[in-house]
Amino acid sequence: MIKEIFDIEPIQKNSLIVFLSVCCISFLQLFLFKREIIENNSFVTIGLILGLSISWVILQLPSLVLFAKFVIRDDVKNNDLLFDRIALTLGILLLVWMITLTYIAYELNLDFRSFIRISITFMIMKTLFWGIFVIIKNGKNATLKEK
Repeated sequence: MIKEIFDIEPIQKNSLIVFLSVCCISFLQLFLFKREIIENNSFVTIGLILGLSISWVILQLPSLVLFAKFVIRDDVKNNDLLFDRIALTLGILLLVWMITLTYIAYELNLDFRSFIRISITFMIMKTLFWGIFVIIKNGKNATLKEK
């Protein structure tokens, strides 16, 4: 089993590490904001943790794609190593943002619904931020190609 783990591609390994870390932080979020669910039923808790983790990862994917488009030059043919590093780096950034948003929501005594709304709004704003940079970069590249 250990040998099979080391045979996994680096990008899959990085993604798996990030997803397991996101699951742990999602458990912490449920523990802080919905403690009664954790105390009552373990199956519901597991489902909520997985659902919350998948939601965090899906919200991070557009930012990952836009960041990769912003960073990777058009003339580079072999991007595999770069994608591995970007996946791990943005995964770690996702964990940092999750912890930061959780701490802020906990200190402000927000309920779970408000925490989810603020988190989704923040992730959409982050995606728009990278989208604007990609549009600016594409505009500059188009201007340079015309000259």
